[in-house]
Order: sequence, then C-alpha cells, then structure tokens
Amino acid sequence: MRPDQSLRYQATDSLRPLVGIGLGSQLALLSVHSAVLLPTIVFGAANAGDSLLWAIFGGMLACGIITAVQAIRPGQLGAGY
Repeated sequence: MRPDQSLRYQATDSLRPLVGIGLGSQLALLSVHSAVLLPTIVFGAANAGDSLLWAIFGGMLACGIITAVQAIRPGQLGAGY
C-alpha cells in the first residue's frame, strides 16, 4: 500500500461541515480544559482562591487570542507558516 492511499483528505480538500465542527469542538475542549484546570490546580495549591476566577479568565482570554491568530493568519503568524 502506498502512503497516499491511506489518506482521507489532502491538504487542499475542503471538509464536510460536520467533520469541521467535530474537529473544532475537540480543539476548543482541549483549550478550555488547559485554561481552567491548570490555574485551578496552581491557585488551589497556593491557597489563592480569591484570584482563581481572574486566572481562569486570563487563560480563556489567551486561548481566544491564540485561536483568532490561527484563524486570521496576520503576517507570518498563525496556521500555514
């Protein structure tokens, strides 16, 4: 079997909407998981529960900005480089 026969999609193929939604939701769940779980563990260990919501907000904001950079591709940043 040649390596290209096992590929489902080429880089230039467009995805079906349901596949795109599934892949996007997986990425979103991974981002939310790390943005919420890591500050919760660190701030919980430091007994700094007062700042926990702000830390989670900062993590979610960072994930949103990074996702926007990947989608917009400003300059030589983001997907495709």
